[in-house]
Parts: sequence; structure tokens; C-alpha cells
Amino acid sequence: MDELQTIQSEQDYEKALRDLKILWGAAPGTPDGERLDSLVDRIVAYEDKHFPMGTPDEESIRQFLADQNGSQVSAQTGNDSYRFVLLKDRNGQYMFQLIAPNGEIMFHSSPFTSREKAINTIRTLQSLQDYKTTIDEAA
Repeated sequence: MDELQTIQSEQDYEKALRDLKILWGAAPGTPDGERLDSLVDRIVAYEDKHFPMGTPDEESIRQFLADQNGSQVSAQTGNDSYRFVLLKDRNGQYMFQLIAPNGEIMFHSSPFTSREKAINTIRTLQSLQDYKTTIDEAA
């Protein structure tokens, strides 16, 4: 694996992705772990420049969900509609977002290894009756 300073071309990018597969899972604090962190930073910088993905507006989210054949699960609160949006990343993992009626992303989950686990978590969140407990571990 050659160390690239920046990813400047599609060829550099493809090589970086191959190197990423080799380094994936390297322990933090090890030389390979440090190379992995650096490589990920460079890949993200390249992708941000060449494949920008701004925050989608509410209509784009609706269109995406319609295209995905019903991957949206709604939680009704009065006249407002809060939505859980199920997503799948390039690695085949699932995550979800809680979208407010105004289109703002209120929450983004950690990845799940299966669609079923993500949906079960959404269902659990929808069934919770007691939202009063808050534990502030940031203090």
C-alpha cells in the first residue's frame, strides 16, 4: 500500500478504496489503525468534493421513499407527522433518521446489520410511553 497524500483522480480513489478494504478493522493506535484513519479522512475529502450530498429537502425524502416502496414509518403526534426514514448504506448496513414535520433531521441512528433490527428499534421507539427520563452524562 502506497501512502497517498491526497486523492486527486478516479484512479487514486479506486486504489484508496482497495487499501481501505485491506486496512478495515485495524486496531486504533496501531500503525495500521493510523493509516486507516488517514485514509478514511482522504476518502471523505475526495467524496465530499466529487460526490457532494447535501441535506435533502422534505420533497426529496418523500420521492426517495416512494422509490423505495414504503421504507417510511410514521409516528403521528396530533396533527404533526414525525417520520422514521429507513436508509441503507454502501456497506449494506441499515440506519434510520427521525424527521420532524418541518423536514429537520432530529435523530440519526447507529448502523444496524439487518433491516429487521432497524425496524424493530423504530417500533420500540414508537411504543415508548415515558419520554420523561433524561440522563445528562455530558455535565
